[in-house]
Amino acid sequence: MLKSIIKKILMVLSSLFTSNNDSKIIFYHDIHSDKVYCKESSTPLDLFKIHIDFISRSSFSLVKEINNSKNQIKIQFDDGFKGVFDCFPFIIENEIPIEIFLIVNKIDSENYLSINQILEMNAHDFISFSSHTLSHSCLNELDEVQLKNELELSKKYLQKILNQEVKSICFPKGMFNDKVVRLSKELAYDYQYCSIPGSYTNKISSNLYNRNLVQSSNVSELSLILKGGLTILKPWFRYKHYKG
Repeated sequence: MLKSIIKKILMVLSSLFTSNNDSKIIFYHDIHSDKVYCKESSTPLDLFKIHIDFISRSSFSLVKEINNSKNQIKIQFDDGFKGVFDCFPFIIENEIPIEIFLIVNKIDSENYLSINQILEMNAHDFISFSSHTLSHSCLNELDEVQLKNELELSKKYLQKILNQEVKSICFPKGMFNDKVVRLSKELAYDYQYCSIPGSYTNKISSNLYNRNLVQSSNVSELSLILKGGLTILKPWFRYKHYKG
């Protein structure tokens, strides 16, 4: 409780001094209506609807790909849980552009999307799928061979089932180091995503992008995040996730 209060105070202070309408990536893990597939980090559909409504009434627009430094929001989901498919009618009805990062070894397993569900969703232009590696291992803990397998085999498999190029990867648990970034780039992952908050254009490196976790945020917290309220916590998140 105290931790959340302190975080809220810091976000308010940060938004006062860094308030901006910079384009940002926000991310979730899953959404659910009735059945919950990811108990630790799933967002109720009603709360997700509130988020979408708030963004639609703000100065920001939801986009599939950010192409402007201001006023755009991109939504991503990590892991590939089935809740997104259960709630897909709402996403279709409102044509909400989302990118889903898949753990290849979890496809077709309990609580995770099946190949058929992935292909059904991928048929819509505003939905895209990318790599969350082969097994969701902490990439910074792997040797060069293991790391290459996680990156390369997941990319090849997804390209095969989707019949399209996969250029994006999200680092599991947000963990990375220089070796992870370098090898990802060598394997043609043009877009790499971590869990360090910030704006889209204020990148960590040439193709490593910030993301802002909003899955449990109420409207007040979401508003602060969109204004850059997590900026003050960026050094902490970097310390937590970057393991050089």
